[in-house]
Amino acid sequence: LLTQMQVAKLQADVITYSSAVSACNKGGGRWEAALELLAKMCQRGPSPNVVTYTAAIGACSTGKQWQRAVALLKDMRDCTAIQACAAGEYWQLALRLLQDMPAQKLRPASDTYTAALGACETGAQWVASLQLLKDMRERQLPPDLFAQSAAIGACEKAKQWERALSLLREAESLGTCPDRIMYSSAISACEKGK
Repeated sequence: LLTQMQVAKLQADVITYSSAVSACNKGGGRWEAALELLAKMCQRGPSPNVVTYTAAIGACSTGKQWQRAVALLKDMRDCTAIQACAAGEYWQLALRLLQDMPAQKLRPASDTYTAALGACETGAQWVASLQLLKDMRERQLPPDLFAQSAAIGACEKAKQWERALSLLREAESLGTCPDRIMYSSAISACEKGK
């Protein structure tokens, strides 16, 4: 069904993905399929939430994949903490949590970077946003629409209109189809920066 949605050019949201991951758990612990869906979310968006992770952990548990379940629990904890920092305007803590992940033998996924970019957007930290995008590319995690939009939003809030326009052009050149939010943020940055 998710493939049919893509063919129809309909974008699946976090609720749709979470339901699909949950169905993998109810379908006899199809943990491989659950992890594949979770990986797609991390790569392309939308960012998985606690419901998505819980369903994937359940599928791993049913499939007797306890090591994978524990790894998902750690990833969920770090990603959720970074998302909470973004909501609470604690961008410095979000960046520190992201930076500390490798020391805990965790590899940050795209959704984790996107959450940190959201924290930078909230805090108008455009320089940190640009660095996070660079880090994502270096780790071969192509920034998705949400990551790019958050970086443009950070530039907008910091009145960095030239950077916002540059990021918009870069997103287009990388094959991302900018949405209304990206264009609005770039236009707002131009208005604020002049």
